[in-house]
Order: sequence, then C-alpha cells, then structure tokens
Amino acid sequence: DATWSGGMEALQRAYDSIATGECVAAIVGSSSLIFAPQLSHHYQNMGRLSEDSITRSFSADANGYARSEGCVALFLQRAEHAKRSYATILGINTLNFGAKLNSFTEFSEEGYKRLLKGAYSKAKVKPEELAYLEADGVASRKVDAQELNAVSEVLLPGRRTPLLIGSVKSNLGHAEASSSLISVVKALIAMEKGVIPPNLNYSSPNPD
Repeated sequence: DATWSGGMEALQRAYDSIATGECVAAIVGSSSLIFAPQLSHHYQNMGRLSEDSITRSFSADANGYARSEGCVALFLQRAEHAKRSYATILGINTLNFGAKLNSFTEFSEEGYKRLLKGAYSKAKVKPEELAYLEADGVASRKVDAQELNAVSEVLLPGRRTPLLIGSVKSNLGHAEASSSLISVVKALIAMEKGVIPPNLNYSSPNPD
C-alpha cells in the first residue's frame, strides 16, 4: 500500500510500461471516497485533522487538514502518438516518499531530500530551472517545516529567482489516496492556463 502516494506510484508504473514498450498507452486512475467515519475518528485522535476543517498549508496557524474526496483519471501515451499534448513527463521518482521505517505517519526530512534529488536527476532538470513546485503541504506545522527545509536545501542553492510553492490541499482538502494525482492535475491546469492557483487560508509563514 503506497498510502497517499498511491496515485503517483500508479503513474510511475504506467510511465515505465510505456517507456519499455510494454504498452503504447495507459489510463491511470485513483479514487478516495469516505464511506464511514471510523478512519476520520482515528485521524482525529492522532491529531492529524483540523479542528475547524480548514487546511492551512505552510501557514503559521496550520492545525491539520480537512479530509476530502476525489477521483482522478489521466491518459498517458507516447509523445509521437499524441494529437494534443498537455505536458511531457520527464521522469518520475516515487520509490521513497520520505517516511521513517518505524512509522508510516512520521516524516523523514532526509528521505524527502533523497526523493527530490533522485527525481530531478532522473528527469535531467537542474533545480534552478524549476519555476513552480507543487508540494505536499499537509498543514502540520512540524511536517510542513520539514518539507520546506528539505526543499530549501535541495532546490534553492544557485537560484537567482524565488521558487513558487503551492499545495492543492489548501484548495480542496486532503484527498489522501488521490492527493498525488490531484496535484498533477492542478499543475497541468496551471500550465495550460498560465496561472498558478494561490494557496488559500494562508496567513503568515510557518515559523518553524
């Protein structure tokens, strides 16, 4: 179980299958639906959910996330076969989503650094060439700070312009199993429209 990165894991499988010639196209989908309250109660007891159901990604007053539902489907094919292309996948790296080995709920800053370095190395993209980063932004002050610290160390050295960072969770809440593909869809729409949706519910920078 890839938990919240499940959609991205499926996307990587599809990408690899097309790249190796196993298939010429693929439909990648994920869904997250809330049918019963038990998991919400569990997350609430763990202190993961926002008491006022507002997701404040990267904000000083972040107090957890609001659960949401979502279904996503993406169609992938080789660029030479596409009648219309929304984006080109340069590479995917989902082999380490940053969790510590002893708990899937704990975030490893070092693991996330390895993930970022591996992703941009595989895509042959220099960090200073990156214009926008669609981040996790789970609205935990501790985890958000760890994520931003990792981003600062890996992606900011050598930059001459600010790196724009956002999280769709501030717009839609946390769709959990579908959250990673929803982030991809947000980035695609931003590229097509030429507009990056702002982070909602943001007051001031996370002081941590």
